[in-house]
Amino acid sequence: MKKKLAVLLCLTAMLLLNSCNQERIDNMEKEASTIGNENVETNIETPQPDTSSGTEASQNTPVNETTPDSNINNGSDNQIYKEAVKVGDTVAGLLVTDISKLGDNIDNIQFLGDIQVSGTYLWNETGDGSACIITVDEASKKKIPVFAGMDNLNTIVLANNEITEGLLPGDDGNVEIIINNYSIGERQIMIRADLVEVVKFN
Repeated sequence: MKKKLAVLLCLTAMLLLNSCNQERIDNMEKEASTIGNENVETNIETPQPDTSSGTEASQNTPVNETTPDSNINNGSDNQIYKEAVKVGDTVAGLLVTDISKLGDNIDNIQFLGDIQVSGTYLWNETGDGSACIITVDEASKKKIPVFAGMDNLNTIVLANNEITEGLLPGDDGNVEIIINNYSIGERQIMIRADLVEVVKFN
């Protein structure tokens, strides 16, 4: 009788123990589930609006302008853009004072200011009488205004013959001079200027 009672007590204790363990396991699973749901909610990101296209993006996109604007000749650049050049522009440090056209061509652009150039000179026929022609060197080419796309222009006809004959005797030579009254046009003699001073003469 005592043995049976002992066995019953043992079985009862085991059942109670199993019941407690199962309750703990259920509680642990509930806690794990709750923590998992909180992590999922925490990691959800609010979608951001797409600004890579539409009105905002187009406002920040630089415009590629290929047409010369009205200020393109202002500065030290020696390029003259025929579509945009106007009186008051500054090209290669010279001020545009007058522009005259012959049909669709620019017959003359007159500049104000002095330029110091170096190169070689030669007295020769120009088609408009005898004159002194200056062929400037590479460094001086960047100092004289030329039409865009005509970077190879490097000859200047000195228009004031009487002064030039006294300052540049002989048929040819190397020289460094100061010129003014510079002009350029789409004509037989494209570039003209007046000789002001001879800086060096060889």
